[in-house]
Amino acid sequence: MFVAYLRTFARLGLKSIPMAADTGPIGGDLSHEFIILAETGESRVYCHADLLETRAPAADVDFDQDLAPLIAPWTAHYAATDEKHEASRFEAEVPEAKRVTARGIEVGHIFFFGTKYSEPMGCRVQGRTAA
Repeated sequence: MFVAYLRTFARLGLKSIPMAADTGPIGGDLSHEFIILAETGESRVYCHADLLETRAPAADVDFDQDLAPLIAPWTAHYAATDEKHEASRFEAEVPEAKRVTARGIEVGHIFFFGTKYSEPMGCRVQGRTAA
């Protein structure tokens, strides 16, 4: 979903930046908001300036392969919404000339639940069947 969101927003002509975000009451172990920087944004966001230049994955993404190399450039730098922002970490990890503090609008949100909801409900997903 991380790569799919990046691709979708890029096709719409939008520069989205995935940021560590609070999972809120829905829970889960990991959460990313996809933020569009805008003066009218509802959230304060903090990130490394290099993320503004990072390009979305190409159109020929093979979603059956390991996507970690495509996600790594987006998660290698500090990026957080105000709920997850750690000022001391931001200052330690991001050189002063590369610090971006702005307002942003959330345009997408993904959560990593693992089997938190599916296991108690006995839900299973059937993989591809042989042709």
